[in-house]
Amino acid sequence: MNKEFIYIVSDQHITVTKPVARKEKTDEEWLLAQKDILLQVKAIVGKDLLLNCGDLIDTGKPYRSQTIVNLLVDTAPVNMVMLHGNHELYGFAQDVTRAMKEGTLGNLTRSKKLQYLADDTEFNWGKFTIYPFNFKANKTIEHREVDPTRVNIAAGHFLSYDANELPFYVKEDKGWLAKDIIEEFPEFDLFAIGDNHASFVVQDKYLSPGSMTRRHSSQMKHKPCIWKYDGETLEPIYLDVSDAEEVLSREHNDAAKDKKERSEDFMSSVGSLNAETNKPVDIKEGFKDYFNSDKETRANVPEMIWDLVGRVEENRV
Repeated sequence: MNKEFIYIVSDQHITVTKPVARKEKTDEEWLLAQKDILLQVKAIVGKDLLLNCGDLIDTGKPYRSQTIVNLLVDTAPVNMVMLHGNHELYGFAQDVTRAMKEGTLGNLTRSKKLQYLADDTEFNWGKFTIYPFNFKANKTIEHREVDPTRVNIAAGHFLSYDANELPFYVKEDKGWLAKDIIEEFPEFDLFAIGDNHASFVVQDKYLSPGSMTRRHSSQMKHKPCIWKYDGETLEPIYLDVSDAEEVLSREHNDAAKDKKERSEDFMSSVGSLNAETNKPVDIKEGFKDYFNSDKETRANVPEMIWDLVGRVEENRV
């Protein structure tokens, strides 16, 4: 166990349901993909400390909560602390007390696999002290008294920007500029702030870890990583993930749905029922009848389409 540095991540958004911007075909495949990411992080961290800056889970509601708890029990590092993001409180009107009592956040905490850092608390690890640093109800952030002989980290989850570049899910500026936070709170040596799914570092004092999985077509170039901090420098350790080109956008899914509907319309046009007996007919015979009625169709087209349909059917099995 080495207490000379810590590791930092954010925005895992663990969910039992596959988001649209993924290539996995089923929810089960999506769970396995998330497990692979978590195991990579666990291997990197070892017995050292992992700080998670919120949105570890995608929703606070206890929908299949035990599945998520079990996943993290099997894959979380030995030492892990986290603070809540907005997603841990979804379904509870941003009420932390209710989320801890009724939601997945509470279930994770009771599993004793991680330590939850509530507001107005602090956590010591070697030379580091971690302070939860979140928005309050009136959208202000409070100063903290810190020990200047230690490495003091402000860890939070709220929207912030680098050079005012808005993340993909934000329509208008509702957050802080990283440089303004650095100037406003000089007592901290490092700010580790989640929510913005892009990774960036400002003045070697402000870290946005970025999201741990690509979830949107705008993240095609995003490289999920875990950050190592020794009290002075930040080092990204990139995870082994599938190529960005394999991430699908909502537009991809809509196009696939439209293609399927057009295919089904075409299939129905070849005649799936015998008009006289109202019984199913052989689909190959249906194709022959369809193309024989079209004198301009090239002779090899029916064979090509039938071969394609055969391959599609094989993939369904």
